[in-house]
Amino acid sequence: QSVGDYKFIIPFMLEVLCLIILISQWIPYADIYQGEDGSSFAANLVFQWLNFLFVKGFRSEISVKDLPSLPKILSLKHILGKFEKFYDEKTTGLRRLLVPLLKSFGVKFLAGSLLRAINDVLIFASPQVLRKILRVIEQDGEVWKGYFWCVLLLVIALTQSTFSAQYFK
Repeated sequence: QSVGDYKFIIPFMLEVLCLIILISQWIPYADIYQGEDGSSFAANLVFQWLNFLFVKGFRSEISVKDLPSLPKILSLKHILGKFEKFYDEKTTGLRRLLVPLLKSFGVKFLAGSLLRAINDVLIFASPQVLRKILRVIEQDGEVWKGYFWCVLLLVIALTQSTFSAQYFK
């Protein structure tokens, strides 16, 4: 078999990636705190931007001054500026508040609603998958089906916790 065969390149690349991840855990954390605003999407997804606080809390006691400041998107100045951009005093009634609220926060509200809906569906999916696992055990089904349902249960739990964390962020 040749070295350039794709069957050998993919596992080799995965091993190199695992080695890089393994070695990177010994690299000391930077003392410069970038905060939630300066972190990447992946770092926000798994709350990696708080690693400095976890390490400090592990080594010593944490005080209020150690806590990170709020991201700019959650500051009152940003929220009011966004709302005032669409607010019109000339309109009356319910439209006076409803239209600027929808224009300012409608997309965030819809994204949050979608995350919550997916999370709720996954809450009901877990017992169904667990029932399938029990059925495979009781009926002495094929082993691969049991493994499939177990992996699916793990994927559902991980997805559910990720969506839940992003919903409450």
